[in-house]
Amino acid sequence: RFPGHAFLGEEEGGPNGALGWQWIVDPIDGTLNYSTGLAGATCSIACLRDGQPVVGAIADLTATMVYRARAGTRTILAGDADGETAAQPTTSSAGAARIFLEFGW
Repeated sequence: RFPGHAFLGEEEGGPNGALGWQWIVDPIDGTLNYSTGLAGATCSIACLRDGQPVVGAIADLTATMVYRARAGTRTILAGDADGETAAQPTTSSAGAARIFLEFGW
């Protein structure tokens, strides 16, 4: 339907060196967690135009929640009647980030 759009997935596609539209999809991020019924598995999709993010969504497969964002707007929890911000913007550097993993076995 959109032959001019590039696609990047975990198993196929590649970076779009040219200007234009590119879809980035990870159908199951956290395959091990998903296959064992643990929390922490998501499905994500994003669209870039000329290398810049336009829109994206992440579905938490365990909590059945979907977060969505559009460039220049806040991230919100889809379906939230109040349109409440799902995550407050941060100005912290990536170097200050912490990642915690806990495998339930």
